Amino acid sequence: MPVKCKIWWDVKIAAYRISTPYSQAFVDFLKVQIPSSDRAYDPTSKQWTFNEKYLDPVRFMAEKVWAHGGEVHVVDKQHAEAASQSQANLSR
Repeated sequence: MPVKCKIWWDVKIAAYRISTPYSQAFVDFLKVQIPSSDRAYDPTSKQWTFNEKYLDPVRFMAEKVWAHGGEVHVVDKQHAEAASQSQANLSR
């Protein structure tokens, strides 16, 4: 199955980003479960940004909405920061 929902840690802004096809149920979930102070939507990129403490519930809901195996891909903070550090070491 192709990846439909991508969740990743953005090292530059120290927050998670998520890109998904439109789902009213998922948007409603984000608005109800994450206070507006801890989330933002960019209509240009059509991506949500959210505070790291909400990763587990966001991942859980994404896996319910996009339930077929492999449709949700997550790059967590630990892996993103390790990759960023590795890139920094290569460019030295």
